[in-house]
Amino acid sequence: MTEAEASYDTASDLCSAGRHADAEPHARRAAALAPDVADHHRLLAEILLELDGRGGEAVSAARRAVETDPADHWNHYTLYRALSARLDWAACEEPLLAAVALVPDDPDYRLFLGLLRVRLGRSPEAVPDLQAVLDGQPGPGVLRTLIEYLESCGIPGPVRTTYERCAVRLGRPDLSVPGAAGTDRTLLREQAEVALRLSTALGQDEPTTLAARERARALAEAVLAVDRRNKTAKAALKRLATFEDIPLSLYAAPDTAREHGRTLTDLGERISALAARLETEPGDPDLVVRLLRTTLDARDLCTSIGMTETREQLTALAASALTTLREHWRPEPEERRQLADALDAAGLAREYPAFHHWLLAPAGETRHADAAGHGRADGDTPAHRTTRAHASPADPDGPRRTGMAS
Repeated sequence: MTEAEASYDTASDLCSAGRHADAEPHARRAAALAPDVADHHRLLAEILLELDGRGGEAVSAARRAVETDPADHWNHYTLYRALSARLDWAACEEPLLAAVALVPDDPDYRLFLGLLRVRLGRSPEAVPDLQAVLDGQPGPGVLRTLIEYLESCGIPGPVRTTYERCAVRLGRPDLSVPGAAGTDRTLLREQAEVALRLSTALGQDEPTTLAARERARALAEAVLAVDRRNKTAKAALKRLATFEDIPLSLYAAPDTAREHGRTLTDLGERISALAARLETEPGDPDLVVRLLRTTLDARDLCTSIGMTETREQLTALAASALTTLREHWRPEPEERRQLADALDAAGLAREYPAFHHWLLAPAGETRHADAAGHGRADGDTPAHRTTRAHASPADPDGPRRTGMAS
């Protein structure tokens, strides 16, 4: 066994034990020692997908796997997973098409491709792929995945028949028609659950169609008209109310929303990486300025598109890094002045006044402030307003693979 093979086996064993962080250096070593082996690059990509803030590296590793062995469909699938984890939906289609071309009868790849095309607003192109999935007699899990995913997209007209076929096979009525449940308590409960799923989907990774929002409201109201105490329907309406301040332009501009999603993913990864570096390189003026400037960029983007909760999460991450810096860094006066000057030059002193004041204050005063808990870095997070963030949707994969990371 070669050294590269030994490293690969070690990384695989650690992955099987769920120790992905420990597996990474071994996978990197295997890829470096035998760069012409696609399995090594693919394993590295799969490991990086399990680690926070490593999406860009995962894409690079997956691309190397594809370049090394383009005839292996697993390499294309891994690239698809890495791209979908970064919400780069438009780029996801190419590796999926390659995987389907290599294994045309694979139902999972056809399912992912069909759902991706629905997401991209190209439902007519999705029909043959989804039809092929249904022709393969899928199990209940795949049928539920299709139903829930199409509901989250508002059930576009071209795939309406697909949706109805799934519902029939599961022995359920068309759950998306308000009032169809009549007074049947079981069906009312199921309709309320559909309404809640739809309302939750509105906050996932990128806004779904306005039709989905309207359908969720109509379903919930129809259920409550019969069962006024239905808590699930009430929860759906409450969830919908939290999204009233999301600009409707986002629903009408999916391309823009996808671009915003990619940008926020990049900014979030950058903030995480800079915050981690700050722990090992405290006081580096360039590092601090880049962290705070990137945080402001993310904050401004989140504010402009109504994603304030995401903004708060990102600014809190930077604030936590500043708090850690203040607790563990013992700078000399000259180091304080250098960092304060760097903040001034970058126009950040006004945005982070408490941290800037801490840098300029005499050493005794800063120790007193830290001990008293005054002027903490998290007080520098700008203007707290309350809208809701877009979280990630449920993974629509079938039972065999974890793709369409949404």
